[in-house]
Amino acid sequence: MSRSGRGGLRWIVRRYPVGAFLILTFVISWAPFAFGSSLSEEDFSPFSALLAFGPLLAGLLLLAAGGREEWRAWRKRVLRWRVGASWYAVVFLGPPLIFFGGTILYSLTLGESLPLTAPGFTVAQVLFAVAATFLGAPILEELAGWRGYLLPKLLAGRSALLSVPLVSSVVIGVPWSIWHFPEILFPGLGVPAPDLESIAYSIVFATALSVIMTWVYLGTGGSVLLAGLGLHFTVNLTEYFLSSVVDLPGSPFLRWTWAACLLAVVAGVLLKHGLALGGDRTTGARPERRA
Repeated sequence: MSRSGRGGLRWIVRRYPVGAFLILTFVISWAPFAFGSSLSEEDFSPFSALLAFGPLLAGLLLLAAGGREEWRAWRKRVLRWRVGASWYAVVFLGPPLIFFGGTILYSLTLGESLPLTAPGFTVAQVLFAVAATFLGAPILEELAGWRGYLLPKLLAGRSALLSVPLVSSVVIGVPWSIWHFPEILFPGLGVPAPDLESIAYSIVFATALSVIMTWVYLGTGGSVLLAGLGLHFTVNLTEYFLSSVVDLPGSPFLRWTWAACLLAVVAGVLLKHGLALGGDRTTGARPERRA
């Protein structure tokens, strides 16, 4: 049977893109951990690096199987940068406001002042941190992954339920958060198993952030550059610099105040735009929409 015929590889990818992506992502990312208990820590560390590459490799494989039209649509999403200045403000100023706002909320709620620390960064160190942060998770997870491939497929899918932007965001947010914890399925890797509170926080924060990413994606006409790479980069960089300038406590309550501020933003978006998050099925905000 041909690759493009019914039952062929291309047909399967076009018919079940969401399932194909999720299966490939978890298999590529988690498969090395199946052998982790039989390897030394020194031998296993580079092998486990595939965890970060899972979404990128899965998306690229599926794009290749989809043909030229898939690549063309993906390239447009990644290179879409001509959007309103307000969206750049949301992407690059929003996360710092959320994290610093949550930190201040923590301090006010418990009546504790968080001491500032002198980071002592040089210009070279700052530039290195920025470059390393951008070339890390944002590229590996978003370029052809969760927002670069999966989100457009959900929004343009045949399912009336899954194509609702809020539902699409949740469908991405939950596996995205669980994907970070392979030790759930493969204990005995020398990594402490996450407790329920950590898993719960990860699901809540990742799902809420996923909603914001979808809102930005729709509002920018389908820009993966801003909704995926930009937001993920800013969130990670903010966390890094915040921990460098503020003596953060180890209490889990702090990160829940971050989540509370993020959820407040999500609530505002939902109140204003509803379940559609401002998306319009008739516009270029959903570039892969099929009849």
